[in-house]
Amino acid sequence: MTYSIRKANSNDINNLLSMSRRVTNYNNRQFLSDTMVDNFLQSDYFIKEITNNIEDIDILMLNYKIIGMCRFNENIIESLMVDVDYQGTGASSLFLKQLVNKKLEHYKEIKLECFKSNKRARRFYEKAGFQLYSTYENKEINQEMCIYRTDKLIFSRSN
Repeated sequence: MTYSIRKANSNDINNLLSMSRRVTNYNNRQFLSDTMVDNFLQSDYFIKEITNNIEDIDILMLNYKIIGMCRFNENIIESLMVDVDYQGTGASSLFLKQLVNKKLEHYKEIKLECFKSNKRARRFYEKAGFQLYSTYENKEINQEMCIYRTDKLIFSRSN
């Protein structure tokens, strides 16, 4: 398998939206209500998250197929996802490792936020070397959120 990472461009928008829908449907329904997931997928926010931020998105390619995306805002991971067919293959670890290590050349730490109820994502980030920094209640969506951070190279062991 030949992975590569590149910046997204406007030609990638439809593929990114399609992948994002699949990942959100598959992953988020495991810990959020169907109504919450459906409302998000039908919202303008869902589309604008990609279309308005395309220049901030890095994509993971396998050969010539988009299989992942990550969006940073400065040193904060705003979004990270890998297509459901490639979850558990090591693709997510490779993608995260390369992006975070590159960002750590310019920032002293990297932060991210995830749902406290998303135990799978939390295990992944903790395995990667992120440490739980704080939690808070997001009253707008009535969900408890976790803030993670790391200041070191991640996946230092062969993962």
